[in-house]
Amino acid sequence: MRRREFITLLGGAVAGWPLPTRAQQNDRQRHIGVLMAHTENDPEFKDYLDAFRQGLQKLGWIEGRNIQIDTRWGALENADMRQRSAKELVALRPDIILTQNTPPTASMLQETRTIPVIFVIVADPVGSGF
Repeated sequence: MRRREFITLLGGAVAGWPLPTRAQQNDRQRHIGVLMAHTENDPEFKDYLDAFRQGLQKLGWIEGRNIQIDTRWGALENADMRQRSAKELVALRPDIILTQNTPPTASMLQETRTIPVIFVIVADPVGSGF
């Protein structure tokens, strides 16, 4: 999947979030949990997450100011690590969770059905029960 396609997918996820306005400032910092399938040293997927951050920034969501992003990496091959990472992210009580790939999405949905989960790069979401 190319960077532009990835940004387009994520853009729809965050488009519904309210933008900060000058007239009404919300001091509450929003929190996003991210469960990435690949390892942090995979340049392609690190670029995807950087593109996500840049897209949020263009919409007025600045990490450290009005948004916090907690990321867990390497959730594709090791099922125990994937489930542990999903539990950790749910315990942080984010406003929304972004997952990448089918196994991390399945693990996350086993851990929560109350926190909205946005997923990308899932081949058959309906067939997978998402």
